[in-house]
Amino acid sequence: MRIAPIGIAGLRWGAPKTALIARQQSDLTHYEEGASYGAAIVAELIRRIIISGSFEDSFANILDIVSGPQHDVYADMLSDQWNPSLRGYPGNGSVWTCVAQAIWCVRNTSSFEEAVTTAVNLGDDADTVAAVTGAIAGAMYGIQQIPSRWTTYVNGSVRQPDGSTKHYNIGTLLDTAHELLGKDPKKETPLESVIQPTMLHDAGIFACNMTGAPLADPNMGVVSLCRTYGRLAHIPNRREFYLIDNDDRNTHLQSVVTDAVDSIEAFLREGREVVIHCHGGRSRTGLILKAWYMRHHNVDHDAAHNWVEKIWPHYATWTYDFGYFLDDEWNK
Repeated sequence: MRIAPIGIAGLRWGAPKTALIARQQSDLTHYEEGASYGAAIVAELIRRIIISGSFEDSFANILDIVSGPQHDVYADMLSDQWNPSLRGYPGNGSVWTCVAQAIWCVRNTSSFEEAVTTAVNLGDDADTVAAVTGAIAGAMYGIQQIPSRWTTYVNGSVRQPDGSTKHYNIGTLLDTAHELLGKDPKKETPLESVIQPTMLHDAGIFACNMTGAPLADPNMGVVSLCRTYGRLAHIPNRREFYLIDNDDRNTHLQSVVTDAVDSIEAFLREGREVVIHCHGGRSRTGLILKAWYMRHHNVDHDAAHNWVEKIWPHYATWTYDFGYFLDDEWNK
């Protein structure tokens, strides 16, 4: 269940070293061939999926890294004919059934949420199965297809060897992934002058920038389209999205925009006013304002553009992909 970082770092190492490191780290706590090969299978599968984006292509010949009696055990349980209802297999507290159930969950579902929920609903040692399922499904679907109501509230802490405590959230986990790939963590963009939350629509829609977002009433719902670095922890009803303000950088724009607009509507149904913001309150904020307006009023992109341009002086349209998306894909 701790194998995901090995699969990510494996993009730099290649297949042989990925399998070796996966087995070695497994041996630290589970010194047994079945466990070490299970770790190697999952790590290599994650590495391949990140490269290819295809589960079945990545799974092909995965068992070439397994030798001895364990090969036949895994070949049986990782077959597409296997399912968790079959009798005669150990419980999912065992590595074989854990890996088999995780792969079955990903293979037989069509989204990250469905895969992880399916794993949890299998019961018994569901936390481990769901962790492995999430690692594989995360590689397959990417962060933009993980529900924001989950990622927004991820948090925890790990005690370090020097006695200090390192706290983590979705942003620090993204930084960790960058470091595993040999990249530097993203540097925080300097804050801009305050743009106060401003009402734009009588349905209860407000907009601002990152500097202004912490000033929102804590009872409001806040939709963040940039990293917040913990500045909104005092606002319980919030969603944070991974949305890049550059062309050709958002692989699942439909998923992000749908989640953001669904979140806005959910907050409104709860009777909450909603604040929408990105770092500067410009391009990404404009995208979500327009997407919401198009759905709410059942109008086209031109009408939504005219509304935002008239009412929000900070609006910008430099990310052409956002415009193409609203023209060609959104609200169809």
